[in-house]
Amino acid sequence: MVKETSLRKYLAFFVTAALAVVVLWALLPFAKAMFAGLIIVALFSPLNNYLVNKHRLNRKFSSILIIILSIILIITPLFLILYFVGVQAQSIIQNPEQISTMLETVGGLFPQLALQERVKTFIPELGTFLIQHTVKIFSKLGNLILNLIVMYFLVYYILSTKKDTRWKYVKFASPFNEKNTLKLRDKFIAVSNTTIKSTVIIAIIQGVLIAISFLIFGIPGAFLFGFAAVILSFLPVVGVFIVWVPVAAFLLIQKSYFTAIGIIVTGLIISNIDNFLRPHLQKRGAGKMHPFTTLLGVIMGIKAFGLIGLIIGPLLLTFLILTIEMFKEEYVN
Repeated sequence: MVKETSLRKYLAFFVTAALAVVVLWALLPFAKAMFAGLIIVALFSPLNNYLVNKHRLNRKFSSILIIILSIILIITPLFLILYFVGVQAQSIIQNPEQISTMLETVGGLFPQLALQERVKTFIPELGTFLIQHTVKIFSKLGNLILNLIVMYFLVYYILSTKKDTRWKYVKFASPFNEKNTLKLRDKFIAVSNTTIKSTVIIAIIQGVLIAISFLIFGIPGAFLFGFAAVILSFLPVVGVFIVWVPVAAFLLIQKSYFTAIGIIVTGLIISNIDNFLRPHLQKRGAGKMHPFTTLLGVIMGIKAFGLIGLIIGPLLLTFLILTIEMFKEEYVN
C-alpha cells in the first residue's frame, strides 16, 4: 500500500511537471508581453489602490482607467519616437550629398578604408534591405497587436482582482514560506519602481537634451541621435558618451572646432546628469541595485528579450540573487 501511494505520488508529480512544461512552452511567445504586464501592474498599483480605496471606484473601472493612462504615457510616446526616428533616418538616407561629404573627409584621413567604394556597393543593397524589413515589420504587426492584447488583459485581471485573492494565488505559486514570499513580492515592486522610474526619467531627459543640443548646433539626424541616447543611457557608466563622443571627434576631424567644443561641453553636462539625478530618484534599500547587476542584466535582457530586456534583464538577475538567498535561508540553513 505504501509503495502504491509512493508510486501514485511520483506519477502525479510527473504528470503535473509535464503539463507545466507544455503550458510554459505554449506561453513562451508571450513571455515579453507578460513581463511587461507585470511591470505595468507594479508601476500603477499604488494609483489603482488610491482610486479604489480613497475614491471608492469600482475595481474594473479603475483597471480600465489605468490601462488607458498607460497607453497614453508609455505606448503613444514610444510610437511617436519611432515615427520621428524614421523620418530622421529617411532624411539622412535621402541626402547623398551630405553623406558623400562626410565620406570624403574621413576617406582623406584614412584612405586605406576605401569608404566611398564600399558605400557605392552598399547603398543599392540598403534600399532592398529596407524594403524587405518594412514588409517584415508589417507582417509582424499582427503579432505585436496580439502581445499587446495579452499584456493588457493580464494588467486588467490582476488590477481588477481583490488584493487578498491575488495574494492567495501568489502564495500558492511560490515555493517559499509566507515571509519570504512577501519579501519577494515587495522586492519585485520596489525594484520595478526603482529601475523603471529612475532609469526611464533620466533616459528621457538625456535623450531630449541630446536632441535639443544637436538641433542647436545643426547636427543632422538630431532626433535619431536623441533616440539612441535614450536607449544607450540605460547602460551604466558608458551611457550617452557613445552618442556624442564620435560626433565630436568627427567635427574635430572636419575642423569645426566651435561646434565640436559645444557638443563636448553639452555632452559632458548631459552625461553627468545621471550622477546628480539618480540619488534623488532612486530609492535606497530594497529597490537599490548594484551597477554591475544593472549592466549585466541589461546585456542579458537585450539578447533574450530585445528592447524590453533593458528593464526585464536587471529585474530577473536581481530576483535570481534574491531567490538563491531565500533558498539558502529556508532550505539549507
